[in-house]
Amino acid sequence: MSVGSGTVLIWIIMLQAHFTFSAACLKHERKYLLDFKAGLNLSSGRLSSWQGFNCCEWEGFSCDYHTSHVIRLDLSNDYDYWHYHQLSGELHPYLFNLRHLQHLDLARNDFKGISIPPLLSKLERLSFLSLSSAGFGGDVPLELANMSSLRHLDLGNSERHMFRSSKFGVWVGNLRNLEFLDMTEVNLTMASEHWGEAFSGLANLTQIHLYWCELSGNIPDLSNLTRLSHLDLSGNSFPFELPTWFENVSSLVSLDLDHCDLNGSIPSNFMPRSKLRVLSIGNNNWKGKLAFFLNHSSSLVAMYLNYCNLGRVISPVITHFSKLETLYLGWNSLQGGTIPDSILKLSRLKLLSFSSSGLIGNISLQLFNNLTHLQELDLSENQLHINISTSWVPQFADLEQLVLGSCNIEGNFPPFLSQLFQLQVLDLSDNSIVGNLPSCRPGI
Repeated sequence: MSVGSGTVLIWIIMLQAHFTFSAACLKHERKYLLDFKAGLNLSSGRLSSWQGFNCCEWEGFSCDYHTSHVIRLDLSNDYDYWHYHQLSGELHPYLFNLRHLQHLDLARNDFKGISIPPLLSKLERLSFLSLSSAGFGGDVPLELANMSSLRHLDLGNSERHMFRSSKFGVWVGNLRNLEFLDMTEVNLTMASEHWGEAFSGLANLTQIHLYWCELSGNIPDLSNLTRLSHLDLSGNSFPFELPTWFENVSSLVSLDLDHCDLNGSIPSNFMPRSKLRVLSIGNNNWKGKLAFFLNHSSSLVAMYLNYCNLGRVISPVITHFSKLETLYLGWNSLQGGTIPDSILKLSRLKLLSFSSSGLIGNISLQLFNNLTHLQELDLSENQLHINISTSWVPQFADLEQLVLGSCNIEGNFPPFLSQLFQLQVLDLSDNSIVGNLPSCRPGI
């Protein structure tokens, strides 16, 4: 063996050793973690792996290979076991002695309304913090302003404003490295109308999620956030026209302004430089034609346009939206009361809703045969008479939701239901259907 090949072999052995053997746990950090565990309610049996000397091998932990410090703690609850394996109790102060911690995730647990301990700010190296849907309450501590390393902060989905932040503009403005912010359903009523000024120095922000935060006033100017790709302000009250600064935005790919009490018209050149992929502007007080979205036909993947007065806009140019997968058109008065042929040519559609859209007349579900990727179809609350042939074989085998309430369907249960093996939701209410549901439908 040559000298060069021997050197390579030594490097391979060293690399294998580096990735094979886990870091050894530091004794004092192990004690901190056991004290933290002692303050938790573990009736679900979680954290049973928290025993032995090497805490780096316990559930939810990662340690630095070189220093052995705990750098990651992920105790988020699995979506499949939301209510069965939730942690509760208190956050023991020793948890905040893990000064090298970079990632802390306690999402989807239930801490019964306790406040976020101000001592959390001692974790100055933390770059990722998620307390989403974890049952915290009270006011967000101002001490979070000291956590300047944070890049990802998720405090969202509190239980209908049990969580609040009266000084939101004070502390969030100090998080200069922040890239992702989710405050969904955190009560920001007391944040004042100048809450947007807190974002002026956060040049790295790419996502802002402030759904249903009790915000009001005008939508603040965020045009200086040149990296912002996702903006969700839905469910707040901005009873004015859209601000003109949107015309200067070029980075947004997802915009959600649903249920914002917005009014007035939207100019046809709205956001001309953005490549929007997701657009949700429904349930506002729009006037005039909303033809601006036609400028984004080459990029849009999802459109949520309920209550948007789109009767004379949809057809026939909708065929240009070749990438569209989700289209919600509920509570619009579609011109002619018929489903535009152009929509039936959007072969990538997965979710399609025409609920309460003024549709009239006789139709057949065979109309949708071209939409082979459909997962959700809603034709409810229209003046339709849906005819279903007993021999019809559906082409959308992936359908998970079928909503045909109040569609004047008569006769026996449609035989095709037995072929929709992925079906999870079926609504045939307020029809004249008799007999028994077809068998062999494991989904429902």
